[in-house]
Amino acid sequence: MKNYPKDLRTRKNTIHMMVDNMDNQKIKRINSFFFRLIGREFRLEEFDDRLLLQKIVYMLQKAGINFGYYFSWYLRGPYSAGLAKDAYEFYGKESTHKPQYNFSSEEKKTIKILEKNFLKEFQDPQNSKKFELVASLLYRKYEEKNFNDKKLVEIIHTLKPEYSNEEIEETISKINTTHVFPRITEQN
Repeated sequence: MKNYPKDLRTRKNTIHMMVDNMDNQKIKRINSFFFRLIGREFRLEEFDDRLLLQKIVYMLQKAGINFGYYFSWYLRGPYSAGLAKDAYEFYGKESTHKPQYNFSSEEKKTIKILEKNFLKEFQDPQNSKKFELVASLLYRKYEEKNFNDKKLVEIIHTLKPEYSNEEIEETISKINTTHVFPRITEQN
């Protein structure tokens, strides 16, 4: 049987320290993914980086790499308040954000597939908008459930009129060819 501290405050502090350490490890892992995919360190002060972080983590979770974040719909697509909180806490107090995580073989495989299919987007300085579209399509398809192609294009275009129907359709096709996400469209 474990020897637990007698003082309740000490127990609570111990639990908080354990949770903080787990959150720190999780965000360090995310930091490594961001660095690998984008090719540079995350910058907390940049809105586009915060947006990009949200979309990349959502996409990775949909690709089977679980970080344990819950996402809901927000103005720019899927958003996790928990991820935002963890990012502000980690990047706000850490002085260096160099990658410190070794990817598993399955994670390396997923990264290679994403890089193969989205390398152009990863290297584009305006990539946050492109990832906003990808993450929004994935969210509306899987969280809202079972829209067919036409309906999904219509919904995304209504929510995000800055994207043309053709751009939305091309992105759906690109998502489907990655074979890292479940197919986004269904046969009608």
